[in-house]
Amino acid sequence: MCRSMLAVAMIAVLLSATSATAQIPETMSFQGVLLDAGGIPVPNGPYDMTFRIYDAAVGGLELWAETQTVTVTDGIYDVHLGQVTSLSGLAFDKPYWIGISVAADPEMSPRYALETAPYAFRAKYSDAAGDDGDWATNGPDIFRLEGNVGIGTSLPAE
Repeated sequence: MCRSMLAVAMIAVLLSATSATAQIPETMSFQGVLLDAGGIPVPNGPYDMTFRIYDAAVGGLELWAETQTVTVTDGIYDVHLGQVTSLSGLAFDKPYWIGISVAADPEMSPRYALETAPYAFRAKYSDAAGDDGDWATNGPDIFRLEGNVGIGTSLPAE
């Protein structure tokens, strides 16, 4: 009886781990160093920080914002943006800049340009799938204008 209970518990753990890893996270990791006006790391502790994403390095439109209470240690902080306010409204198809403010202080300057992760360079090829004129898109769907598409074969039949 004890072994079967253990087996059921192990299966439940494996299933929950599988379903948890099946979804792509919709958050963005961001790290920084928080210094005082004299360039010295701020005291350790929690700080209310507001992060904003803009379409320009100066001025421009605020496209997204969220406030988090961030733990700072030796001036260093690490946040996962998108935990409070979803990032799903941003296409990430053009340059963006992030502005940061602490508590009621004005936003720090300059803003930081968001950069790509190395493997994200590969994603540009999916955007070019329709560039040869044989493909078209309709919302999230892509389809072939002429000819056949082979899945698992290089010679698809009609």
